[in-house]
Amino acid sequence: LPVTSVDDWLGYTFPDGPIAALPLAGVSAALTKIGPDCLVLGQSHRAEFSIDDWLLAASGVIPSAIMQDFWGEVKPVSGRAADLFLTLDAFAEEVTRQKTAAETAIVGSPKHARYQTLDAAGLRDGGRASLGLGADEYVVGYFGQDLNWMPGYRETVMDIGRSAAALDGAKLSYRPHPRERRQSIEQT
Repeated sequence: LPVTSVDDWLGYTFPDGPIAALPLAGVSAALTKIGPDCLVLGQSHRAEFSIDDWLLAASGVIPSAIMQDFWGEVKPVSGRAADLFLTLDAFAEEVTRQKTAAETAIVGSPKHARYQTLDAAGLRDGGRASLGLGADEYVVGYFGQDLNWMPGYRETVMDIGRSAAALDGAKLSYRPHPRERRQSIEQT
């Protein structure tokens, strides 16, 4: 998909702002002026277009690496995929290799590294105590997604609610996804 403006990306329109003001030629000129040896980029969701995507689209022959945050996510921009995919694990590497001939390297997930030392039992006990809940009371946690548009999603959410209601005295906790739109939160 040749991307020449923000309006070309899957029909997605950007709000006014610095990204929307950058034509692809301008990004390419900036990269030529800066002259980086390589670009190490993040990766936006496949339905989004971010500054990382602009940089990849404009990178030309500059070597590029993408830090994946989802297993096997490969999103070519302007017909160009990154030269190197930094993957989460062996499964992500395998799925990525099925989608692209680019190099891969397993690096794990830097954003999740802090969970290595997480005291989940201590957090659970402290959270229950702060809410006045006993150790044997049921708590059903639901972490939302911005998927109310998807067939079957509402029914899934309703099933979770019915399942929680079927547990005598269960508490249902809902936490919206950070990217979940207000309208989706209200619908959920």
